[in-house]
Amino acid sequence: MNWNNLKAFVTGGAGFNGSSLVDALVKLSADATVLDNLSDRLRENLANLLGDMTFIGGDVRNPDAIRKTRRLFGKWMDRWIFDSNKESMLQREMT
Repeated sequence: MNWNNLKAFVTGGAGFNGSSLVDALVKLSADATVLDNLSDRLRENLANLLGDMTFIGGDVRNPDAIRKTRRLFGKWMDRWIFDSNKESMLQREMT
């Protein structure tokens, strides 16, 4: 698959797993966008990638953050989402 300029949206992209995913996407020349509220993550995880991807500070539960992201992705946003933090989000909901 050719990832060159393919738009990729990563939630929780500033965490350990998410930033590793974003790093791999950038190396594949994908156009990566990260949405993260930085509540338990370090922006430093993305420091070496800031010029190569787009960072949106916000929470997936915040309608304004979702509207901002939809402007970048349009109708395709609902179909192609890399959720790097899905497992830990599920764990939080179950506790």
